[in-house]
Amino acid sequence: MRYLLSSLTTLSVIAALPVLATPQPGKAYDDWAVECEQTPGGENRCFLSQTQLLKENNARLLKASIGYLGPQDQPMLVLVLPLGVDLRAGIAMKVDDAPQISLPYQQCVQDGCTGALPLDGPTLTALRKAKRIQIGMLPYGGKQTVTIDVSPNGLARGMDALR
Repeated sequence: MRYLLSSLTTLSVIAALPVLATPQPGKAYDDWAVECEQTPGGENRCFLSQTQLLKENNARLLKASIGYLGPQDQPMLVLVLPLGVDLRAGIAMKVDDAPQISLPYQQCVQDGCTGALPLDGPTLTALRKAKRIQIGMLPYGGKQTVTIDVSPNGLARGMDALR
């Protein structure tokens, strides 16, 4: 009986401890890595990120980030594309064989041009299960869309770690 009471006491103490599920910055989930930044309110926000570089000069071609953002921790995809894109054309995203999703550009700064997409349940599920993710952009003055493959490898595990 004493052993049983001791075990129950130990279990109740362990259950009362806070769960430390904070993702570690730099931790990789296959092709996605955890990045964290401090919000103006002093809170740490972490997200998954994948960067595609040009082979010729190591310049960034695309940065895709997914995380739970805003006051309601809504899942969000944020893309940073290079300067020199046709803003009128917007950004195209294709996940496997699903219909194409269009994202408007939000702004261009020295670092590149950004677009964001709040992820509803079906889109988030599709991304988590994706075999292929493609991002399309039209260079300014161009006639042909440039398509960039974004690896889905590790995305689902990384998203689980963020929650």
